[in-house]
Amino acid sequence: MIMGEEKSKQEVFDILSHGFEILSNNNLNAFYLTYKMAVTLGVNTFAVQPDKFIIKGKEADWKDYVLILDGKGYKSKFKSEKEWFNHYNK
Repeated sequence: MIMGEEKSKQEVFDILSHGFEILSNNNLNAFYLTYKMAVTLGVNTFAVQPDKFIIKGKEADWKDYVLILDGKGYKSKFKSEKEWFNHYNK
């Protein structure tokens, strides 16, 4: 889900690809989960590197991720990364 609307796999792929090209052109890192999503889906990351996502000295668990949009936090509707992956790779 991106901005509250269901997107097709191709739309998600195109959005990520465009974003990574912009990050690359500006020598910026990607958010860790965005990077991981792109790599999982096979999107060209244009050699962009992920930022580290650390909570209390360890890598964050799936349940720890929260999208914050306009000051409101949204947890994933999926219980695990595998469930999320399977949903978008039908």
